[in-house]
Amino acid sequence: GFDGSMAYSFAKHQYTELEMTKKFIKNIIWFLIRKPDIILSHSPPFKLHDAEDLPHRGFKVFVFIINHFSPKIWIHGHTHLRNHMEIQESVVKNTKVINTYGYKVIDIEI
Repeated sequence: GFDGSMAYSFAKHQYTELEMTKKFIKNIIWFLIRKPDIILSHSPPFKLHDAEDLPHRGFKVFVFIINHFSPKIWIHGHTHLRNHMEIQESVVKNTKVINTYGYKVIDIEI
């Protein structure tokens, strides 16, 4: 998984796009060998359930991971829902991206 949000005040657990990309690169061997089914992250992928403001903007490297490694499920939080009608789940390629801000019960069959 990936902790943190986009750096906006440079506090702990805030990263620039480059820093988050480096976190991914440090684990790329694991991705190549194991190809994860489920990925957890605090922040969403870029343009998927994120917002325009810097604190709630998603990471582009997460979109790269989805496009190249196709995990079955990507679970994230951080992005507050503005209303109960807002989209909380999307499918990108073969990856189901789920916003679990607040809480969410997810059934996963093994």
